[in-house]
Amino acid sequence: GPKDAMETIFNNTSNEPLGPKVCVGAGTGLGECYLTQSVHDNKGGGGGAYSCFPSEGGHVEFPPLNDLEVELFAYLSQKLASKGRISVERVVSG
Repeated sequence: GPKDAMETIFNNTSNEPLGPKVCVGAGTGLGECYLTQSVHDNKGGGGGAYSCFPSEGGHVEFPPLNDLEVELFAYLSQKLASKGRISVERVVSG
């Protein structure tokens, strides 16, 4: 199920049960949003309901950080020359 597909990527951070949550999902695009505890749930906040705030985070530039990523960037720059730029969404989504 969906919980099996979730992965914690920052193991050295504290997990605040009522703190904001980040969701990222790669598919035909790169969906990103953050969730905050809703003040509009039936229990006046703290009842487990969240408000979702979508973002356009997948449109940020792809910053190669090592030799392999530089090679990938060079390959994508040639393949996607007509697009004008390489976004993170173009790197991870189909």
